[in-house]
Amino acid sequence: ESALTFQPHLLSAKDGTLSFSFKTSDKLSTYYVRVYAHTPEMQNAIAEKEMVVSLPVKVSILEPRFLYEGDTYNAAVTVSSIADEPVTGVIKLAIPGGLIQSSGSVTLAPGETKTVSFPVKVPAGDLTLTASFQAPDFSDAVRVKIPVYAPAQTLTEAHSAVLLAGANRNKLIERLRDMFVNVPGDKADLKEITILDMVKDAIPDHVEPSGRDVLSLTEAWYVRLIAHNLGSDVEEGDLLDRILACRNSDGGYAWFEGMHSSPVITAVVLERFAKLRDRGFDIPDPDASVKFLDSAMFSTQKPIWCGWLSDAQYMHIRAMYAGVPFDVKPVSQADKKRMTEFKKYAKNYLTPSKKDGRGLQGQILAKARRLLTLRNLAASSEGIGLAKAWGIGLTAGAKLNKSIKADVVSLLEYAVEHRDGGWYYPNAVMPWRGLLESEAYAHALLSNLLNDDSAQVADGIRLWLMLQKETQKWDEDPAFVDAIDAILNGSKEVLDTRVLALSATYEAPFKDIKASGNGFTLERRFFRTAVGSAHKVEILPGTPVNIGDKISIEYRIWNAENRSFVKLTAGREATLRPVQQLSGLSGWTLYRNVKAECTEYFWEVCPEEKTTVTEEFYVTQAGSFTAPVMVIESLYAPHYRANSAFYGILDVN
Repeated sequence: ESALTFQPHLLSAKDGTLSFSFKTSDKLSTYYVRVYAHTPEMQNAIAEKEMVVSLPVKVSILEPRFLYEGDTYNAAVTVSSIADEPVTGVIKLAIPGGLIQSSGSVTLAPGETKTVSFPVKVPAGDLTLTASFQAPDFSDAVRVKIPVYAPAQTLTEAHSAVLLAGANRNKLIERLRDMFVNVPGDKADLKEITILDMVKDAIPDHVEPSGRDVLSLTEAWYVRLIAHNLGSDVEEGDLLDRILACRNSDGGYAWFEGMHSSPVITAVVLERFAKLRDRGFDIPDPDASVKFLDSAMFSTQKPIWCGWLSDAQYMHIRAMYAGVPFDVKPVSQADKKRMTEFKKYAKNYLTPSKKDGRGLQGQILAKARRLLTLRNLAASSEGIGLAKAWGIGLTAGAKLNKSIKADVVSLLEYAVEHRDGGWYYPNAVMPWRGLLESEAYAHALLSNLLNDDSAQVADGIRLWLMLQKETQKWDEDPAFVDAIDAILNGSKEVLDTRVLALSATYEAPFKDIKASGNGFTLERRFFRTAVGSAHKVEILPGTPVNIGDKISIEYRIWNAENRSFVKLTAGREATLRPVQQLSGLSGWTLYRNVKAECTEYFWEVCPEEKTTVTEEFYVTQAGSFTAPVMVIESLYAPHYRANSAFYGILDVN
């Protein structure tokens, strides 16, 4: 009742029916009327009959969900009539401040609907509009409230660079300050961190195992030992006992205590132990675990589909423990056939002929794994003996060294210099990833392999690895410990390398914002599909569109690196209503969150180079509208970010 001003005007009273009109003070979808009867006869009549309330004229207005101050909004006021006779009146629109716009005299025939538009220059603060139709006998009104946002944004602009050893720090900072376009560079704050500090910052997150599985336990044990060498007072604790509890009586390691032994899990554990052994740490006796791999790899029960190792992966791990005798003696015909096939593969794999082009079809990780296998075999008489047992021949030592030289030359040819001064191998393992195959794992292996052949490339890879730590959350990769091992093997110059990042937060009107970016670029483009054609026509700034049009907007992103946890915020003009208004996954890797004034997009990993996201809209309101610029940022490393330029005014007829 509080929303209803009930001042009835009696129109007629006959045959027990009262007809009257009344006014309302707000927009309601249902009206409930209470009649107070003053005589017993009226009370009885009301108790026996239903009361029907009808609105001979109805006023409505389809308001936008929001507006920006300074927009021009053409408020469309619609009046419909169900009266039995023509109704003549005036359509009015009132806004705060006493301004009332009027249509002049309007006549509606029975059942007719008419719409009149009133231009409204959107003021500051929420906008309250009162639309009405006033006639001598019938009237109606509606009031709406529209949120109005300020036409300005608070943004952060950032620029960063790698300060290599020997470079001029002051000149680099000066160059970064000159890159700012929306705020003076001297207003930016500076943050810097060394590669070694990045390593130290990452280590505390891993001294406690993330689970009870042997991979988490060995990672934490490894990190604790490394942290202790870096001056931390962290204790080894009972981690080794918990690791050994996952080792079964057959020598193999299970993922969790009580599970069956797994060759791939055992291989990962043995590789981590080997890295610690090579750093001078004591490790559990590996003989039983190595013999478990030997037995498993040459068993006729080999379940290839279930977490097993390829022959190349097996030789890679086995060569790290060349001192453990290779005592496999096949008995059955199936086992003998398996051994014969393995020796043939091992010979072709480790010492391929020139006519085969050394094989592996340019697979970087496979080449790196083979090179390390070759070096581990060639490094000792036990290793050469193991190579002979695998069928390499009596001159195994010479053949291994010749193969090593060829693989080094081949690997160095594939190295690519990174824009920030490091080196890396594009798509070293993509698209395949696993416990023994990931970008971090491959580059850690490569950096240590190439240390003696090209210190520049090896240290460059270590620098690239640490930059990935700065842009991607690769420390959740199982190869995190491999990357730490590789980085700590780097030169003093690499560990002293710094990342400098300058950032400044500012507020500016939409129209004054220019495109800027650090590691990203961002652009917003409008398109319309011609009727009867699949060809898209671009809508340039200043080109009007029409109510009812269906348009698409492309958000064009360029990303210098694969980056973790990236968010794109795409604001929109008040006239645009998304065709797809439900939030959720868009494709396999992109999450879309639809809000009233913008759409947010989230990538767990935003890919390198070009990405285009397309969103479709209906045009729902006439007028002239603006929108904020788009913003993209890596939530994991926020100084990698960009904003688009102001698009301009979108005019709608």
